[in-house]
Amino acid sequence: WRQHAPAAQAYRRALELDPNLDEAWHRLGLTLRDLGDTDGAIGAFRSALRLRPNHQHACNHLGNALRERGAGIEALLCFEQAIQMHPSLATAHSNLASLVKEQQPHLLHIAVRHYFEAIRLDPYFADAYSNLGSAYREAGLFDEAIRMYLAAVSLKPDMADTHAHLASTFKDTGRIVEAVTHYRKSLHLKPGSPDALCNLVHTYIFTADWREYELNMKLLEQCLDTQLAQGALPAVQPFHAFVYPIHLGKVKQLACAYAKRAEQVAQALITHKKPTDGTLLPPYAHPDRDPTLGTQPVAEEARAGGGRLKIGYVSSDCVNHPLAHLMQSVFTFHDRSRFEVHIYSLRPSDDSVHRKQIEKDAEYFHEVSHLDFVTIASRIAS
Repeated sequence: WRQHAPAAQAYRRALELDPNLDEAWHRLGLTLRDLGDTDGAIGAFRSALRLRPNHQHACNHLGNALRERGAGIEALLCFEQAIQMHPSLATAHSNLASLVKEQQPHLLHIAVRHYFEAIRLDPYFADAYSNLGSAYREAGLFDEAIRMYLAAVSLKPDMADTHAHLASTFKDTGRIVEAVTHYRKSLHLKPGSPDALCNLVHTYIFTADWREYELNMKLLEQCLDTQLAQGALPAVQPFHAFVYPIHLGKVKQLACAYAKRAEQVAQALITHKKPTDGTLLPPYAHPDRDPTLGTQPVAEEARAGGGRLKIGYVSSDCVNHPLAHLMQSVFTFHDRSRFEVHIYSLRPSDDSVHRKQIEKDAEYFHEVSHLDFVTIASRIAS
């Protein structure tokens, strides 16, 4: 910061002497962004582009600044324009991919394509490998994700967040020792990192490692308090919070924060245009509540409505998972004369006895792991 502030003053002085220095405007924008002045950076990048409309780096960096301010569509256009100006600009491909992955998860395949292009253009682009790993992880392709994360940290060993993502992927695949190793590496590189800390503590609980339990709980709750106060999405997950000695009022705040983020993601799906065909996802309107609902027995309501009450279970745990162990016999207890039950599995079959039992007992079992989120939601709604 101490170096950036004098640099900003120097760029401003240069621009007072000659306001037509496009590169000075570009450099000023970079410096202001590092100082946290996003609006000032946006203005500087726009000035650079007015002077030199084909300045691909200014266009790319303007996209980053707009993304930080929440102007997703404008940012997307900037990244696309930067690529048109200079198709071999690897950072623009990576930035475009990250924005699509973040705001349009149903278009993850487009993000993956641009990450691959970024890596093709720059085989030593560690951030692109890391981001591609995250895309694979979101798609449930854990082996590919681990391979990309390992490539990233081999190129750039001090990537604390990538070590944390790699650790979480190891954890998801049952490789606990490796997960703990990389969580610790992340915290060594970035002490107090919320994601690494909270996931490491949960891993200790998951493996019944009670060493330093009280200290870990204290650190975890301090982290939660800080993130809630900042309005950030907490690293502690609501479901995990129930196994921690946290006040229920705080657990509710945590759940509300996650609900708000889910609402933001849903809104992004509704309002942001798809880059492929320009169509919009139509908003879903909940039907008005029937005031007579609940005033008569369920069987009579079903007959009056012309069918059974429909129940849907959506889960990624219809495999050899503790939740499946507990739930596998539940589905046989629904009265099929009154209820129509559908199960949507977000994970492919692992051929376990638990998965086979659920498929056997379910009235309607839907394998949807190969579909994007929007298609799954549409299928459920229909």
